[in-house]
Amino acid sequence: MLNGNPFAAGGVLTSDGAGNVNAGLEDFNDGGSVTTAVPFTGTYAMAANGRGTLTLNTTAGTFNFVIYPSSGGVLALETDNRFVTSGTALQQQTTPFTAGSLQGTYGMNFTAAAGGGTELDSIAEFTADGVSKLTGIIDINNNGGITFGQSMVGTFTANANGRFALPLQTPLGTQNVIAYLVNGNRALFIEADGNLVAVGDIRHQ
Repeated sequence: MLNGNPFAAGGVLTSDGAGNVNAGLEDFNDGGSVTTAVPFTGTYAMAANGRGTLTLNTTAGTFNFVIYPSSGGVLALETDNRFVTSGTALQQQTTPFTAGSLQGTYGMNFTAAAGGGTELDSIAEFTADGVSKLTGIIDINNNGGITFGQSMVGTFTANANGRFALPLQTPLGTQNVIAYLVNGNRALFIEADGNLVAVGDIRHQ
């Protein structure tokens, strides 16, 4: 945000290909103030040169973006004066997700802002059982404090829309991650904790 607080948001949405966002759910971590599962609708328009606009209407307010479809997903830049954000939207698989959508070995990394404006980064590898559990290892750089190869365990709860609760137990304690599956090979996520604002990427190995 413009007040200097870190901000992260993630969600899932359905669009109709005709300029309407029919439904969606969004999660926010605004400087440690967490709001989850906010419903939204919206509209979008595309110009012939590939530049589009997107408006999302939520109970937390209206959010406006400039969007550019690309081979790597839809790139988005927010154009509101309350926030300075950018990100990517990826097309999900067309079939409903199940617990089996998260199965096998994955690489995971995230970048976070902790208290006092410090940065915290980590990288991990885990194996998901396709039912409800995962186990792995994690390396952490907490503002210069290094933690190597420590245990990471977690659980996950499947939703057909691909929005998975994914709480992790790491040397940092409980990290309440919300993941957004693209397919069985990739997911994006944010962390929904008051002491850490994080975003990251999960990819199948």
